[in-house]
Amino acid sequence: MHRRRVARALTRDRLPYRDTAIGLRGPAVADVARAFGQLWKRCGAALPVGERTRPEEIGPAGEEGARVVIQEPGRMRIARMLQLVAAGARERLWIADAYFMAGPTLNQALMSAARDRVDVRVLLPATNDVPLA
Repeated sequence: MHRRRVARALTRDRLPYRDTAIGLRGPAVADVARAFGQLWKRCGAALPVGERTRPEEIGPAGEEGARVVIQEPGRMRIARMLQLVAAGARERLWIADAYFMAGPTLNQALMSAARDRVDVRVLLPATNDVPLA
């Protein structure tokens, strides 16, 4: 099945789409749900009450902590976070982002980390659906 999909995509002069998915449990779920709800409301109506996550009903999960960085239109939160992570990385910094656009400051931070012998890798799709104007 996968090979047929790839073959069809290639015959239409475009590469197949690739996405990244993760599973998330614990308190960080409330942060992601809240961000989704805010974006949904920004696009129209608020989420129905029955669709909203109740943070008080989400218990702890696992041994590791998670930080959720919410990107909003017109903000540079992800880029600033990546600059901080690059400055503190010691061994490895692997980034997977379908819409990665590093400005000069982030480029410099990534190159500096690589010069410090950090294994810096950026996984990008060959194409995406955002035209460069």
